[in-house]
Amino acid sequence: MALGDRKAKLLFLLLGISLVHGLIYSAVIPPWQSPDEPRHFEYVSLLCEKRRLITEKDVSPPLQRAIIASMQEHNFWQFGRGFFNPQKPPQSFADIWGAGGPTTLLHRSPLYYLLGLPFFALVAGKDLVTQLYTLRLLSVILGMLTVLIAWCTARELFPDDDFMRIGVPAFIALLPMFAFMAGSVNSDNLANLVVSLLLLLLVIVFRRGLSWPRALGILVLVAVGLATKRTTTSVIPLLLAAIPLLYVGMREEKQEKALQVSRLGLGLAAGVVILAIVALVVGKSGLLGGETLKNMERTLSRYLFNYPGQLQAILTQLSSLTVSTLFSSLQRLFTSFWAEFGWLKVRLAPLWYQVLAGVCLAALGGIFLLTFRLVRRPELLESWQKRCLLLFALYILIVAAAPVIFFSAYLATQWEAPPQGRYVFLGIVPIAILLMLGLREPVPVRYRPSFLVLCLVAMVFFDFLCLTRYVIPYFYG
Repeated sequence: MALGDRKAKLLFLLLGISLVHGLIYSAVIPPWQSPDEPRHFEYVSLLCEKRRLITEKDVSPPLQRAIIASMQEHNFWQFGRGFFNPQKPPQSFADIWGAGGPTTLLHRSPLYYLLGLPFFALVAGKDLVTQLYTLRLLSVILGMLTVLIAWCTARELFPDDDFMRIGVPAFIALLPMFAFMAGSVNSDNLANLVVSLLLLLLVIVFRRGLSWPRALGILVLVAVGLATKRTTTSVIPLLLAAIPLLYVGMREEKQEKALQVSRLGLGLAAGVVILAIVALVVGKSGLLGGETLKNMERTLSRYLFNYPGQLQAILTQLSSLTVSTLFSSLQRLFTSFWAEFGWLKVRLAPLWYQVLAGVCLAALGGIFLLTFRLVRRPELLESWQKRCLLLFALYILIVAAAPVIFFSAYLATQWEAPPQGRYVFLGIVPIAILLMLGLREPVPVRYRPSFLVLCLVAMVFFDFLCLTRYVIPYFYG
């Protein structure tokens, strides 16, 4: 068998595993038992009904009552969040989510929901649950495409390393929480795919050089990300950090061309930031008056925050954040990255999180070992590979810090909103790369194929454990 045929079959196998894995979680998780699924569903349903872009003014009380009735029918309050009062059942989303957070998502970026329209149109006349499961299929496909991008990124970054080229996409394809989110109606799935594409393009730029088409591709992906979900704003500091790293080790004849392209990108980015700041300042101060500027300020604030005054609440909480609170937030971020299903209700026994923490510490030790080896033998990795890995490490820090900072605003409220690991999936490819790289490093080269098989078996076992000992018994036991 030709090498290319073997690699193609292996890739299709990984994509098939990802597809089946997502479908399993999509089928096993009952309706409405994924984070914010009722509100994401509401958005697509109204888009299909109105046949135009919608706003919060398009809220449909009959639709919300129908969704709530379906939630009640499928035991949402038994398995999900909040409390159900049979004497006074909720009549709107405001009755459920009014204590904190947005009661609807109709003000959010529309791209994911527009992608859902063709799927929704196929079952527009069916019952709500059928429509929900059909929309879940879109997310499963997006999750599978993210695994494909992970394969391409690992191949570009480690062209001659089978351990990384197989291990990175396999880790993502077998990760239980990634499959759980890929089996739910949630715009996170498109955001993960878009950011993963952007990271792949950055690796290509670092390896092959910056060109006008690649620079345009980066700008387009940033725009697509912002039109998908506000969490993708995390790529802006990443790109700012990438520019100086790009010039390190670059030959002089390429620096001028790269400088021209970077100036254009920086100019456009700076223009957007300046316009946003001006809109906020002018809108708040009322210097020029006029509804246009005020609407700009309200739109930007509504895009970035869940409620008026959340920015001030974040700053207030951060100023009084204690070490114990920070540790607790990071701990919850860690556990919900690996396995915390439903509305963060289905958790594993503490022992398993301790084992996972041990695995992560072992990987971190491997990264330190690799760093030590690179100091002594810099030729082990090319300069562009080192810079990509450094950039990936920085992005992991960004996507981990962002939810801790954002959700700190809820610490002083009764609204249960801890930092959630699903937001870290924006950096799922860098996480998989650094984790597998760290685990691989202490293993002698001749034993790495066997060690890769051991890692994959461990991932399959972990997923089987999550499904059969926790997820299925919780919802069906």
